[in-house]
Amino acid sequence: MSKSRAAIPFDEDFSQTSDFTKTFENVSPQTFRPEAVATTAPVSVAKLTQVAAASGFQSREPNSAAPHLSSVPGEGRSRRPRRIYRTGRNTPLNIKARPHEVDKFNWICTQKNWVQGVTLQNALLALEEKLGLTYPVEDPGPPS
Repeated sequence: MSKSRAAIPFDEDFSQTSDFTKTFENVSPQTFRPEAVATTAPVSVAKLTQVAAASGFQSREPNSAAPHLSSVPGEGRSRRPRRIYRTGRNTPLNIKARPHEVDKFNWICTQKNWVQGVTLQNALLALEEKLGLTYPVEDPGPPS
């Protein structure tokens, strides 16, 4: 490897060279046009469905024939119905639990038609009563 670098000609003005001007002398905005796109005939939905089925394509559309998943004890992890309520509870509680305990908690929510916050609140009250404990701070109740 040599210790000298190649010279960079900063003093040359490339825009004034004959090659540059000859290359772009016939260019104007009118000469730029998009290429014509070949039009194709529309494909029928039946043909698309047939090709998709033959290639093994999985549709993202909901299947009306799919069975409704419900939370039933003993059937492993299943989807539970969404429970969205405006309750004023805005502090998350993230815990690690076994899948069985999570299923059991969600099953109680479904059976009593309670949101998870109400289920937790009732479980804590029952545990306090069973253990004979009293939490030293009074429950402020729902926000007003």
